[in-house]
Amino acid sequence: MTLEILRAVHGDGAVLHALAEETFLDACPPGTDTAVAAAYVANELSAERFEQWLEDGRHHILLLVEPGTRRSAAYLVLVADEPVRAGVPVTQDANEPLDPEATLWFVSKLYVVRESRGSGGARRLLEAGKSLAADAGASGLWLTVNQHNLRANTFYERNGFRTVATAEFMMGPKVHDDFVKVLRF
Repeated sequence: MTLEILRAVHGDGAVLHALAEETFLDACPPGTDTAVAAAYVANELSAERFEQWLEDGRHHILLLVEPGTRRSAAYLVLVADEPVRAGVPVTQDANEPLDPEATLWFVSKLYVVRESRGSGGARRLLEAGKSLAADAGASGLWLTVNQHNLRANTFYERNGFRTVATAEFMMGPKVHDDFVKVLRF
């Protein structure tokens, strides 16, 4: 069955939260405390938080769904005109300097349910996100990804992202080491 891409709308917060509950821990590095990850999802990826994002105008959320339903296999959250790692310590790669004048959109989330991985859905969502950002005048996308998430790092590199820096991500009491990746259009 071919899945279709739809823009999330007001009222999809519960669907998005359920997807976050199903997918978030899979993207965490080995040894992540499941209770800490669950608390993060409950607080930072709640249905209410998704609804706030759907209303703010800067967040653009796409769903990969079964045709004619809201049954979702994946989601993508983009944040328009988001400076690279605003407020978060970043160590840049001197060979890949970050352009402070670039108009970049942040790939905040891209998660796929386990049974849909390898189907091409993540690539299709990313392509739709690239088109959305480019049509709005963005010059590229950026994201952070845990350094130990081999599957995600391989996917992003295969889709043109380059590591330009490192950053830290706090989840609970633990600091996680992330790569900062950029895709220039």
